[in-house]
Amino acid sequence: MPDDPQISLRDHLVDRIDGLEKQLTLSINSVKDNIAVALAASEKAIGKAELASERRFEGVNEFRATLSDQASTFLPRAEFAVQHAALSSRIEQIDKTVTTFIGQSSGGRNVWAYLLSGGAVMISAATLVVLIVTRTH
Repeated sequence: MPDDPQISLRDHLVDRIDGLEKQLTLSINSVKDNIAVALAASEKAIGKAELASERRFEGVNEFRATLSDQASTFLPRAEFAVQHAALSSRIEQIDKTVTTFIGQSSGGRNVWAYLLSGGAVMISAATLVVLIVTRTH
């Protein structure tokens, strides 16, 4: 109760309620200001985080593009298998051809060796006959 006996209870309560209402309004305004500051700081932080994420994802996308470019230059397994089989078959054909040629070549060399040996034997025999005939006469 008020100290002054002249103030009525109703006036005292109205003054008291007005004072509390002013304090409540100040508190609410202070909370609103704090929320606005926090919201602005949060939006700024979100903007920075989004920018950092975009930069990181640009790097990741660039790395993916590099891998994609690199992968496109690689030879696929199926294509390698086909080309390898074709080359292996070709090498086998060449190997058979070379082996056949070497066999024929060595056979030809043997014929020449036999012919030369036979010729040398004939020349030796002819020389021997000539020597015998010339010594006996």
